[in-house]
Parts: sequence; structure tokens; C-alpha cells
Amino acid sequence: LGGDGTGRVTVDNAAGGSANQGTKENPFTSLAAAEAAIQDNDILYIHQGAGTAGMNAGITLNKQNIMMIGSGADLVYDQSRFSTSNGASANAMMIIPKTSNPVITNITGSGVTVLGSNAYLTGFTVDGAAGDGILVRADNSALGSIVIDNVSSLNNRIGIYLHGLNNGSMSAKVQNSVTISNRQHGMAVYDDTSGS
Repeated sequence: LGGDGTGRVTVDNAAGGSANQGTKENPFTSLAAAEAAIQDNDILYIHQGAGTAGMNAGITLNKQNIMMIGSGADLVYDQSRFSTSNGASANAMMIIPKTSNPVITNITGSGVTVLGSNAYLTGFTVDGAAGDGILVRADNSALGSIVIDNVSSLNNRIGIYLHGLNNGSMSAKVQNSVTISNRQHGMAVYDDTSGS
């Protein structure tokens, strides 16, 4: 499944073939293709791949309820976050065990930009973006339940930047994450707004 609001969009920049459908069997080879395909409620799974080809223009998550999981974190079936298509219950189980983090960068902007609510980010590295590593931006909007867990943000402008502006507001949690050698700040929370 992929890009239909009920499934998983897969990226692997080391994948062969020309189908490039975003499925497990025929993954996208770039973040740009995934960004164009994802819909509300999708899981974006990013394999470690090879280098930063297809991963060097960053990604913007402007949909709701997106889980962006890199191969540096276990992908585990969790009843609190997933459901089966027929409504049957299932115990927690390993879907894909963790390997190494995929590396995302952006030669012109931020590595990962979050503009939608209920985003869950885990298991990847942003390294050397011209802008911020991870930018969560509430611009005249309310972003709820942003979770950034088990990510690394290195050599960017700001490692992790939570920014509210133009009466925007957000709730966010950052945990188990590392920011190193960023040019301005490891992490910044900036309220340029009358929101909260």
C-alpha cells in the first residue's frame, strides 16, 4: 500500500527497477516522490539506502497524522497507532527491525519541515541542511501532538526548531534525540505569536 491514506509509502534510494510506485516491492527512490504521494494518515517508511541521492532536497510533511519512520527505529505493529483493515485486533509485533539511520539533507532549505498535526518522526538523521534539521512550523495554524523521537540532527542551522508565528500554536515533544554541531542552536523553541 502507499499514498492512499491507509497505508505505507516506502522510500529506498538504493532500490533498483523503474516502477517507483512507493510500495514495499517498488519503493520511491526520492523523498520528493514520497512527498507528492503521501496523504493524511499514511506511514512514510525510509530505508537506510545508499548516500543522499534522492534525499538531498529535504521533505515537507503538510498532511495530518503522518508517521515518518526511518530504518534506524523498529517498525512495530502497535494497536494504539495502527488498525487492521477488517478491524481485528492484533498483539504488538515486529514488522521491520531497525538497522541504520537513513541520512536526509537539503542543499537549499530545511531537512524535514512539519506543517501538519499529529506527526510522529523517528529513526533518521538530518545532516548538513542549509536550513534547519527539523523545522516544525505553526504559521497561523494549530499543530497538535508532534512527537520527535530517536532522531539525530547534525551540522544544520538549528538542529530542531519549533516555531510558532502569526497566532499559530503547537504542542510538541522531543525525546531520545541528539543535536550536534549545528551552526546556531541545537534546539530552539520560538514563540513569535500571541498563540501558545
